[in-house]
Amino acid sequence: MSQPIKKVILKVDVHDETAKQNAMKSISDFPGVDSISINMKAQELTLIGNMDPVGVVKKLSGLCKAEISFVLPAEEAEKKKKKKKEEPESSSKKKEEETKKDDVAKLVSAYQAYNPYTSQV
Repeated sequence: MSQPIKKVILKVDVHDETAKQNAMKSISDFPGVDSISINMKAQELTLIGNMDPVGVVKKLSGLCKAEISFVLPAEEAEKKKKKKKEEPESSSKKKEEETKKDDVAKLVSAYQAYNPYTSQV
């Protein structure tokens, strides 16, 4: 039985570009790894694929300090990302629509004050 595709987030101690490149090079040969990304600011390495997280940490142990932060099924991780992205967008869209309505109402009242004959038909 094959392992399900999962998303593994590792906390790594990588401080410069050469260490980053060495870590990525060593993991890219690891069986089952489909995609690799490193966030240097948060010092997180994200792997997606059909791999053994403990084996990845063992492989990285010679290059840098590595710890497993999260292991999630890839499908659930993508759903969580989509939910997080949708929530701020929908709330920001609502705020933009409300401000547009307020701006239009202010312009209409200002125009009516400027030209009182527009309201009489």
